[in-house]
Amino acid sequence: MTLRPLLLAALAGALVVGLLVTSTVAVVQARRVATEAARADDLAARVAELERQVDRLEAEGNSSDPLGGLLDGLLDGGTLDGLLGGGGDLDGLLDGLLSGITGEVPGVRCLTPEGGGGIGGLLDGGLGDLFGGGDEVPSDPDLLVETITDQVEQLRERTLDRDVDVAFLDDDELLADLERLLDEDVDPHELAAHTDVLVALRAIPEGSDLAAMQRELLEGQVAGYYATEEARLVVRTPEGEIRPLDRVTLAHELGHALVDQVVGLPDLEDVDTDAALAQLAVVEGDATLLMNLWTLEHLSLTDQLGMLGAGDLAGQQAQLEAFPHHLQRELIFPYTAGLDLICDRWLEGGWDAVDEAYAEPPLTSAGVLFPDRAADRPVAVPGLTPPPGGTARHDDTFGAAELLWLFEAPGGDTDAAIADPAASTAAWAGGEVRLWDVGGDPVVGLSLADRDAGDPPLCDSVTEWFTAAAPDATRSGSGSASGSGSGVEVRFVEAGSATVIRCDADGVRLAVAPSEAIATSVVGTRR
Repeated sequence: MTLRPLLLAALAGALVVGLLVTSTVAVVQARRVATEAARADDLAARVAELERQVDRLEAEGNSSDPLGGLLDGLLDGGTLDGLLGGGGDLDGLLDGLLSGITGEVPGVRCLTPEGGGGIGGLLDGGLGDLFGGGDEVPSDPDLLVETITDQVEQLRERTLDRDVDVAFLDDDELLADLERLLDEDVDPHELAAHTDVLVALRAIPEGSDLAAMQRELLEGQVAGYYATEEARLVVRTPEGEIRPLDRVTLAHELGHALVDQVVGLPDLEDVDTDAALAQLAVVEGDATLLMNLWTLEHLSLTDQLGMLGAGDLAGQQAQLEAFPHHLQRELIFPYTAGLDLICDRWLEGGWDAVDEAYAEPPLTSAGVLFPDRAADRPVAVPGLTPPPGGTARHDDTFGAAELLWLFEAPGGDTDAAIADPAASTAAWAGGEVRLWDVGGDPVVGLSLADRDAGDPPLCDSVTEWFTAAAPDATRSGSGSASGSGSGVEVRFVEAGSATVIRCDADGVRLAVAPSEAIATSVVGTRR
């Protein structure tokens, strides 16, 4: 149930700076690995020469020479063996160090030598190439836009058909423009429905003003955006001058503009929420990869690390962390998970493969989280029954990504996360959420199809999640959530609210309502 505004935003704060700086650190580490590899090769050659000398000395009868003992130590579990990672396997050393990096930073495998990406010539020189260098920055904004446009076209291997309308705005100007765009695009009824669903699922606190929260989050975190319907690009320049972070933002948004003109951005207007999230991951993953490649090629390491000292960064970080986990993840998912997705495509077939992802995007957010499932369509979910006297307010998909965010933070508490959120989410095969009004009270129904992944069954995971999300509720139930997860009914009752979870062979149904009777009517009879 993500917002689908008509703008594609570049996010400031922890996200962009974190991605850039951790990627840069990975490059520095790769440079150090390459340096150590060269030293190891040199040392190995010198040891080989010493071995030859020892062989000659031994042949001449000088076997008591102490040099032999030194060489034995070096070659038998000693210095050289340790330097080469155990067993003298230099490739193993490189693989170990780089895999440790790529396992933590989204998309970094596209920026390391192993991935064949972004750092090219940097590894041919010394660390001075990273700390120094960088582009000479034109003082004229129009010339700067022209310069970075040329660089983006070269990196993305595509050419803009026409100039892009670019505006550099201070905080007040940007926030006024952002408010106008959101007022034009956001449906207040959809937001109200979204609020009731997230409150019922314990993702945000009761009484939350989601419209205000999402606006505050966007206004605090957005560094710039590309307004698709107006084909207009905005960069936030709060200090009145164009900083390194602002140039990074410009490169990101020019990537959107270029794709819009040459490839075509997806129309998300009539697409269900989960499919829209999957397509947005393609769009933002593309621009974020391009942004990272541009940064490594055109910003010095001094400028990159200097972004950590930006005066507004601490406030943006604190603001992001203060928001409910679900909203944080909803905001950053297209950039981080999308970056991993697009990095894979780029490594497989370059920018042509990335362009193809627009024509054939993942069909669900599960296809973003689990790329081997990109072409899988969601399956039919167990039916939900409208409550007696209920008026339908909302009906939409409920994707794997949204389920993952619930599992990661039951009741909004990341410390209460279920045992293995990602593995549990892999059981998702389809999802639907429905909202009714009964006598002025919201009634929420959630239906999920199980892929029969088996370990653990989706029924177990959903029950574990809601148990953690509602620790003060009185729980009762029948059946066992082990094995197939069939024939399970679990009830949670607390003041003014009841939740019923019912599991059958085809999936899981959950209802949150003012009473047990209403919740039971929504999930239907045991099958």
